[in-house]
Amino acid sequence: MPAAPRGSRTDGIASAECYNSEMPEALPIEAYVKKLQDLVGKIASGDHSVAADELYELTVPGRCPEGLTALAESIGMMLVQIEARQYETERYSRHLEEMVAERTAKLQAANERLAFLAHHDVLTGLFNRGVFYGRLQEEWRRLGRERKPLALIMADVDCFKLYNDTYGHQAGDECLRAMARVFTANASGPLDLAARYGGEEFIILLPEADQSRALEAAESIRAQFAALKIPHRKNTVGPYATVSLGVSSAVPAEDWSVQKLIEAADQALYVVKGERGKNGVFYRAPASA
Repeated sequence: MPAAPRGSRTDGIASAECYNSEMPEALPIEAYVKKLQDLVGKIASGDHSVAADELYELTVPGRCPEGLTALAESIGMMLVQIEARQYETERYSRHLEEMVAERTAKLQAANERLAFLAHHDVLTGLFNRGVFYGRLQEEWRRLGRERKPLALIMADVDCFKLYNDTYGHQAGDECLRAMARVFTANASGPLDLAARYGGEEFIILLPEADQSRALEAAESIRAQFAALKIPHRKNTVGPYATVSLGVSSAVPAEDWSVQKLIEAADQALYVVKGERGKNGVFYRAPASA
């Protein structure tokens, strides 16, 4: 018998029978309702991925008993809405975490800046006078017990007021920053401390340094600053900016004050700026040492 042509009634019936043979059987209503109940429970417990897979199986054409299709679709829409809200919640949560992390970082940076300002000079970045005095007292007591020397170097930029008047305060600030860099380079010992003492004055604390080492460090500072050749046409000792330095050192003793050491370095500085004509180094021992 010849094969029936495509599109004939016989071919259509055969195709329908083949399709029907592949259609899943509808579950009994009781079983289907039980599966929907279990599905809702999984959705409520947050097990959305498994619920989505099972819901897909329950909504395959032919699987749902007549009359329950709308219920299954409603549960599907509920699942979609829950997942959408969950996604928005997670996205908002990530946004909040990023905001908290950003603000925490800014707060930490602000705290670090405040801590820096509490201990450092804003213009030069050197330690401030308060930190210097604190360390000076600590080292004075320690070196007094250990019978080791303590040295100070005080420095003053020569004719600095004239420099400011001639070149302006911004140039003056840069001159002081250059001085600070030279000071920092020469406070090379593990216990050394460079600080801005006030105005154009700087000071270095040199624990365990004797007179020889302190004078060597002071001369290095003087020479390095002069080598920068910062123009200063109103300087009385030459065309460039210069610095004068006073040095003092002693082994701390119980019967005299640390203030004597500071006074000696200060007096030595003014000998350089007065009698010695600036741009030099002079040493003076404390009166009671």
